[in-house]
Amino acid sequence: MVREVLMDFKKAVKLLAVVASVLIAYFLASPLEEKMRVTFALLVFASGLWITELLPMGITGLIIAVAQPLLGVQTFEKALTPFFSPTVALILGSFFLALAFEKQDLDEALAYRMVMRMGGDAKKLVLGLMFTTAFLSMWLSNTATAALMVTLALGLTVKYEKEKDKENFYKVTVLGIAYSASVGGIATLIGTPPNMVAAGMLQELVGYNVTFLSWMVYGLPITVFYSFDLGFSF
Repeated sequence: MVREVLMDFKKAVKLLAVVASVLIAYFLASPLEEKMRVTFALLVFASGLWITELLPMGITGLIIAVAQPLLGVQTFEKALTPFFSPTVALILGSFFLALAFEKQDLDEALAYRMVMRMGGDAKKLVLGLMFTTAFLSMWLSNTATAALMVTLALGLTVKYEKEKDKENFYKVTVLGIAYSASVGGIATLIGTPPNMVAAGMLQELVGYNVTFLSWMVYGLPITVFYSFDLGFSF
């Protein structure tokens, strides 16, 4: 009972803090035009809800979309357009693909097979981890791929009896995986969300349509070059 009361009290304090922040932001922006002031206050409101986690982040996003036309910031059509843009659809598609990989343990199976083919030599093993990370990052989330590969790499340290050897292996593999995940994400349009955002902005601003293949024509060579560069560096 006491715990529930404390939780409710904390929520009430957070809500009051958010409301106070919105009012302060609105009045501090008094030199600006009315729509600008409202937009700024709306930004503070959204940030407050996301930081305090009073509501799920998705719900907060929908509230902001609905609030914009109600407050006269922009029309309902324009407020909802970003939710149905090709960029968002592509991002959702990449997430669904990643979930399918994870559900069937396909990512783990591919990673294990690719790494095991590199043999027991430490240098080859690190290269295998890095190249596998780069390849998986072309199709899956960089973060998820890095987490998977680090977990796999930690399981390979059992072959090292000396603590110093384990520490060196940790350092090299963790850094190598982190860099390789970033490099791999460059290769395809779904490799990392910023790629899709950039493609969407090019379409919106200059009318240039970036296809999946046209992105790979430029992105894949960069990934291949830097993957080998990283491999020789380590």
